[in-house]
Amino acid sequence: MCTSAHRITKFAKGDAVAVHVGVLHPSFGHELQWIDDFAPEEAGFVFHKVAPPDVKEISWHERGAVTTGREWLNHFRYALNAVRFDFDVIVTNFPQLAFAVCFWKLLLRKHVKVVSWSFNLGSVSSTFKGRLAGLPLRAADLLIVHSQEEIGIYSAWLSLPKERFLFVPLQRGVVQVETYDTGDKPFLVSLGSAGRDYSTLFAAVAGQDQRVIVVAKPDVLAGLDVPSNVEVLNGLSLLECQSLASRAVAGVVPISNLDTASGQVSFLMLMALGVPVIVTDCPGSRDYLIDGHDALIVPPGDTDALRLAILKVWKNEDFRKRLAENSLLSWRERFSDEAAGVNLVRALAKAVQEPAIH
Repeated sequence: MCTSAHRITKFAKGDAVAVHVGVLHPSFGHELQWIDDFAPEEAGFVFHKVAPPDVKEISWHERGAVTTGREWLNHFRYALNAVRFDFDVIVTNFPQLAFAVCFWKLLLRKHVKVVSWSFNLGSVSSTFKGRLAGLPLRAADLLIVHSQEEIGIYSAWLSLPKERFLFVPLQRGVVQVETYDTGDKPFLVSLGSAGRDYSTLFAAVAGQDQRVIVVAKPDVLAGLDVPSNVEVLNGLSLLECQSLASRAVAGVVPISNLDTASGQVSFLMLMALGVPVIVTDCPGSRDYLIDGHDALIVPPGDTDALRLAILKVWKNEDFRKRLAENSLLSWRERFSDEAAGVNLVRALAKAVQEPAIH
């Protein structure tokens, strides 16, 4: 049997040797499909999903914002199990798993390539913490971010070269919906909690005749004056959120986070549903949307601009239809699972053709 280093060397020379890729995702106990299922078979990669050692009742997507001690322990157990296999490449999802895999790679002196997908830190804190986190991550061969502006931020914070990072658009698969009773009155929808600017949204729709449904955590809306035409919901399942969004006239994604990416999951879901989108100009939207073509983009914190954008979409059916059609087309071509499968192969090819990092 070929060793990992030998297989990768032959791949880099263009020989037809399969490269074995271990894929780690904390939700594999709940969700068995990932973008490797959409990678072109002729690319020469063989994917192996590695299940986590301790599958909890809660999905990764429904967990808290802070990683607990037990979750860290599970990440390190998961990572250790993966590096014991003779994979050529390990693809991790989310920064915690990348940290754990790189830790074991360095400690056990493994030569496996490490690609960290969805390396979205959300925010950065003290310089000391960044340098500490960067120590094991120096063993990562490629860190995949979903906003170009995050490359400079993460590179500086972790003291890692910018060349170690690669921008790849976040993907969103086909969105499942079911019957959901929203009444007969048309409405705008705004979903999500991370980095949201509901203060500006509420100011923009106050006194207007549009019905607005907001789905967010209660603490995100604490202290805000909710206009009479705004209905606030929380505690909905993912399927309920998607079903609600599918019936909206348009979706609004107001963002306050101007440093790193926020809002992408929400506006990509709306695009996949063919729902027109209004989004704040921010790091999370700049690499994805074209103003007036597949979305309306408004300046951050600009109440008047947001109000005008809402009115334009609400009152102009032809424009709204064109925006929705272009939005759906952009999703299919750039942000669907099929597009992400191609991007995964490109990232893996880049990683295996670069000199190994030990």
